[in-house]
Amino acid sequence: MNDAHDDATCQSSFPWRERLLRGRRWSGWGLSVYALALFTGTHIPNPERLLPIETNDKWLHCGAYFGLVFLLATWRSTKAPVTRRVTAALWTVTALVGIADELTQMIPGVNRHCDVFDWIADVSGSACGLLAWHLLRRRL
Repeated sequence: MNDAHDDATCQSSFPWRERLLRGRRWSGWGLSVYALALFTGTHIPNPERLLPIETNDKWLHCGAYFGLVFLLATWRSTKAPVTRRVTAALWTVTALVGIADELTQMIPGVNRHCDVFDWIADVSGSACGLLAWHLLRRRL
């Protein structure tokens, strides 16, 4: 009886912990949907009505990869701690995904172009996303 009371007290004292664990369960699905949307959005022909060709899209790249690496780190944290080595691996993976993304945009029919500055924005967004993830993790 005492154990049940202690468990109930612990759960009521830390309601945020239960919500955090529930969010972690959905992190894989969120990551999958986000990655699919990112790939689709970067490989459909450029919708000039939404984003004119002359527009500087570097902030879009930065924000997209910020979100990607943030979700990737969240998903990875459900499996094991995100150490410095894992952080470097996540950054490397997103940098390679950025390269693949830029190179596959050169496929005929996509009507996009490969731009090294887009990739630099991708990598910068990934670094900022990892920094924000670690700061938020410390805060929580």
